[in-house]
Amino acid sequence: MVARWTPSVVSPILTPTDSSPGRDGLDHLTLIGSRPRVLVLLGESQSSGTEDITQSVRTQAEAVISGGSFSPEWERTLRPLGAWCYAIHHRVRDLYLIDDVAAATGLRYISVVNIGRPEQYDSDAIRHVIQQAEPNLIVCAGCEAVYWPLLGRLDLGHELLTTVYGEPVYYSLLTWEERQSVLLHFWHPAQGYYTKGGHHYLFKLFLHAFDALCRKRLLNC
Repeated sequence: MVARWTPSVVSPILTPTDSSPGRDGLDHLTLIGSRPRVLVLLGESQSSGTEDITQSVRTQAEAVISGGSFSPEWERTLRPLGAWCYAIHHRVRDLYLIDDVAAATGLRYISVVNIGRPEQYDSDAIRHVIQQAEPNLIVCAGCEAVYWPLLGRLDLGHELLTTVYGEPVYYSLLTWEERQSVLLHFWHPAQGYYTKGGHHYLFKLFLHAFDALCRKRLLNC
């Protein structure tokens, strides 16, 4: 079981682009090939409210792609998050094949918003962020800090998605006008530093959850 952990570092919404490195030779490694619009919601205890942090994430990503490295205060969140997103865009199922540049490239495809502490969630602000991003998939990066408190604020139900590896993973559906987003119950990217199996465990769990959403036709994959 993944031990529950409350993030204590400020983590970094990013405008999706079509730019990607030449990794076509890796396509045969997996069946994943979807390019969903992804919004990541982080609940960082040091933030006082909803904050669009895309530009900060973009700056970090471009620095790494240009030959630099993630700054210490960002690396523990951004590298694993970028690896997850790179994997579903480039059909890579082996974390060893995703280096820092690939992980940084994965960050180009997503939006990231810090929604602050659960007791301060502004449901109207969060709904506005979601409607602006129009995501297919919303990754609630923090089960206890983001997903469950957010369901209460948005008045949403939940369904069991999978219990692979003994870990229950849930999802919820948010609809507005004629659009729909899937909220995925998941762990903070830095959880890999505190979990048996580490980042490889969370990487496999994330891909399995993504596959399950595709099989249920909740995402167009």
